[in-house]
Amino acid sequence: MRTAIALVLAVSSIAAWAGPSFVSLNENSGLNAINNNGQAAGWAYVNWSPSSIMFDGTVHPIAMDGDAFDINDRGDVLYRAVNPDTAIYGVWDSGWGCLVPGRDSMGFAPTVVAINNSRHIAGAHLGKAYVAPVDSFFADPWCPNPPPAEYSLYAFSFTFSVALDLNDMTTVGYCEYNSNSTTPGRVIATYWIGDVPVSIGRHGHYSSEATAVSLSGEIAGCFRDSSNVVEDAFLYNDDNGFTELTGMTESPVAINDLDVVLGATTFCIDGAVYHIQGLMPAGWTLKGATDINNANQVVGSAFGPDGLEHGFILQVPEPTSMALLCFGIAAVLRRRR
Repeated sequence: MRTAIALVLAVSSIAAWAGPSFVSLNENSGLNAINNNGQAAGWAYVNWSPSSIMFDGTVHPIAMDGDAFDINDRGDVLYRAVNPDTAIYGVWDSGWGCLVPGRDSMGFAPTVVAINNSRHIAGAHLGKAYVAPVDSFFADPWCPNPPPAEYSLYAFSFTFSVALDLNDMTTVGYCEYNSNSTTPGRVIATYWIGDVPVSIGRHGHYSSEATAVSLSGEIAGCFRDSSNVVEDAFLYNDDNGFTELTGMTESPVAINDLDVVLGATTFCIDGAVYHIQGLMPAGWTLKGATDINNANQVVGSAFGPDGLEHGFILQVPEPTSMALLCFGIAAVLRRRR
């Protein structure tokens, strides 16, 4: 079988500093998630067709015409295969997969966004967020009714709820602000413990949303203005409340247990915001980062020296190394003046 995938390894280095390691897939690929064992999920061209994959140093094709968008620490990969009518979701753990969720009587299939280490998935169906165990969700591929949800995540008197991420105890997302609102789209960040909703609040902003949660329970999200533009990102936990991440003006896509908050183009460590492009090897242009694990490995996609899109794994330095890097760059700039 001929495949259009190969592995390329490159390491960037900066004088007096070890620098981040950088691993890229071959052209026409992207990575969407990485677990704490360094296994990643994404997409690549296999036999000249875009396919969902798991990558652990070797590319493992999963399903044609789709992509993989989450992976837990067990190695279970959440993926979708797209046909002309709808997206078909499945879970792959190297032993089984290609399982199709049921549709309701009107033909609507639920959306799926994330999988946790206890093999529960979160998503939304007909405007309502849910959490469901994998085994019951995919128990009957052709069931005529919606798959069983362990929790239906209603919240207060809101019109709809959306789940964006979950760990083994907490689901995060947002709900419409008011069922009688004259400003549609105004939403409020919410998290659920089981099926119990907790409003995070807007804190003087037009709207808010919780977009990511770490295994340890730290929640990352953002505030938006009335034009839906991100004003600031935030960190939240029950003990310390809000920490506004001033300078991070994009929605977080992930957070790890070290409280490193990742956006598509920036990341925040200890309140300092850094641009990911500054860590990319020469000749590489970041398209977008998508996930980070507890080893500070970032995945995403970038355009390589060949001008084509590649999936990558980038090792982000520790905060002390980041400080040394910034000091070194500043010293070089002063010397050049």
